[in-house]
Amino acid sequence: DPEGVVAAARDLSARSFGPATLKYRELGTVANVLVLNRLRALPTRNFSETEFADAEKVSGEALRAGGKVHRASCAACTIGCEHVFEDASGAGGRLEYESLFALGPLCGISDRGVILRAARVCDETGMDTMSAGGTVAFLMECRERGIAAEGEFDGVDLRFGNGEALLEALRRGAERRGRLGERVAMGSRLAAERIGGEAPSLAPHVKGLELPGYHPSS
Repeated sequence: DPEGVVAAARDLSARSFGPATLKYRELGTVANVLVLNRLRALPTRNFSETEFADAEKVSGEALRAGGKVHRASCAACTIGCEHVFEDASGAGGRLEYESLFALGPLCGISDRGVILRAARVCDETGMDTMSAGGTVAFLMECRERGIAAEGEFDGVDLRFGNGEALLEALRRGAERRGRLGERVAMGSRLAAERIGGEAPSLAPHVKGLELPGYHPSS
């Protein structure tokens, strides 16, 4: 029933293009950051916490206030998950909620500029933002807990909140450079197996795939 399918599609499109989805067309899904934080469902510091104290600094509203915003959604989409935001230098970065959560709160990063740069590194090197951010967040917790010694990461101080360390880890991961680069490129499950000890219990994943941005305990 091709005519019926087209009619149903047009009806769904018309109904989805309304006030309930306006926030997505204006900001993209990054508009969900503050809502999920209020619900205590925003994965923070490798899923060890459900709220991010600096959520307002990395919210969609803060990103919009920090520079120009351009839509980058799929053709004919009535929602518009992804937008391009500009940092202080005028450089743009593509973000939607999952990329923002993984490269921001999950790694304890509250610097919007760092998050946008991290997203650009992933886009330019072909890395998935969720898997990359999830893996780095896992490695950060290993470093914080002393499960992985400093030498494990080639001297990079990979701790929660360290934006430059996040960027360096992503660059090395894209090139598989050094031990840190290998760990990032492996993904959290395999990296946890290589590190050993308590590491596997700190690597949130499903069949080796890092988790999306909704805390399982919420």
